[in-house]
Amino acid sequence: MLAAGITAFIFTTAPAAFFPLAIGCRCGADTRVLKTRRKIPATLAIGRFEALETQRHCPRRGEIHRSEELRAPSPHGGRFGFDVIEHIGRALFVHRRSERAVQAGSAAANIPVPISEIGFPGKRFIVYPALAHRACRGALREHMTAKGGCIPHPDATCEGDSPPLFSRLDEIDRIVPGNRKMPTEDSGHIIPLLRELKAAYGTPPAAVHDRGRAILKAVAAVFPAVPDHIRHFHFLREIPVRACLISSTERSAAVPGTSKPGRR
Repeated sequence: MLAAGITAFIFTTAPAAFFPLAIGCRCGADTRVLKTRRKIPATLAIGRFEALETQRHCPRRGEIHRSEELRAPSPHGGRFGFDVIEHIGRALFVHRRSERAVQAGSAAANIPVPISEIGFPGKRFIVYPALAHRACRGALREHMTAKGGCIPHPDATCEGDSPPLFSRLDEIDRIVPGNRKMPTEDSGHIIPLLRELKAAYGTPPAAVHDRGRAILKAVAAVFPAVPDHIRHFHFLREIPVRACLISSTERSAAVPGTSKPGRR
């Protein structure tokens, strides 16, 4: 706690200077100073601080060299550090707190965020993992193949009148290789996503999902030769419903005039 307070005091009382680690370019040419940029990022570990970044460029390749040290805690062009993005994103989407509550929690952590800007770190919290998955598809595919492949679990979720978010969960590693917002949960929208994920991660040894007609049709179209399974959860969830329907039908059949013969 004392070390964090001292660090915050140092960074908030004087601008911190940041430089590229290497003076030379990878092509062998010496880089030259391009400009000095002022930035005021905010992180949970330090709080808000003023940074002066010296950028260099290669006269031969035109490549700009920025400070790796400044890029480590916060994204390029972003005001908030990665830890702040995670803090706000978890509060919004995991703990389901309101924007006012998130703003108050951020202010208590010495990160004042205007209420109108709370949503931006939340969106980055969603987008960054998706971009990371896309950039690491090759490594993810090797990892899944080494463990015997992935068991895709396609499913959709929505809240209120919002468009459904369709995701494909890997049942082995419990990661989400891909997701997409769709106008409706229709096989015509699901099939392109499954084909994209099949091209990226290969044909799975099996698939598991619920009994939705759109998902059944899409899985049959994209993975026709793959063993297809229904999640045990959905069987258990429908047992009380089926039992009530059967019980209601039997009661109706026992009372003359309430049920047609042969209908169950």
